[in-house]
Amino acid sequence: MGERMIRNANKMGRRRQIRSLLIAAILCVSVFCFLSDAKAASNPTDSASGTEHSRSAPVIVIDRAAVLPEPPAPERGFSMRRLRFKRPPIGFGYGAFIPSSGKTRNRFGGHWFGFGIGIGKIEQAVIPGRVSFHFGFTHQTAPGAYVWIVPLGVKYERALVHHRTLTPFVGATLDLEPVSLRSDPDNIRAGYHLAFGGTVFTGVNITRRAYLRVDYDAITRVEGFDFSGFNVGGGVRF
Repeated sequence: MGERMIRNANKMGRRRQIRSLLIAAILCVSVFCFLSDAKAASNPTDSASGTEHSRSAPVIVIDRAAVLPEPPAPERGFSMRRLRFKRPPIGFGYGAFIPSSGKTRNRFGGHWFGFGIGIGKIEQAVIPGRVSFHFGFTHQTAPGAYVWIVPLGVKYERALVHHRTLTPFVGATLDLEPVSLRSDPDNIRAGYHLAFGGTVFTGVNITRRAYLRVDYDAITRVEGFDFSGFNVGGGVRF
């Protein structure tokens, strides 16, 4: 009788253990399924391929300009517009010459007219002074006589004061002067001569486009004629 009771008690204990193990297993399976569902909800899978897709996956943008080099710029053809020549101002000087020698006035007249050619702007005279090239010529005719004088040399010019519009100046030249002379009354045949001369002058510049000047020109004698004298004139540039 006692052994039967002990057996029954052991059977009931085993049943309780099996029941506890089943309950524990059911709880474990439930927890596992819950965790799997939560993971699947956070990372859904593609039913066809099984690959995961992130809802917040970044979009990769490729900058074509950073990957592909820019095409070379087309070569520009030759154009005459690119070759621009700026013409310098060109003008002239004009003056009236009065010989200081009576013999010269009697043979060639008391009033001569001369002119010169100028290229570039009329530079304003400056206080320290400036050295430049000098060129001009004078021509005079008379019955049976003529004379050409072409002074070539260097000029020194200095401003007295600075002014934006009017600039007074003084200066001098040193010239080599070819002379073409003919005078039938004096039995001087046409020919070329070489003389030396110089000029002292004063005047005023009017901006860089015009000037007025008074000169005294001195020159060595040519065939007994003295072609020194006073010259009053001016010049312009365009």
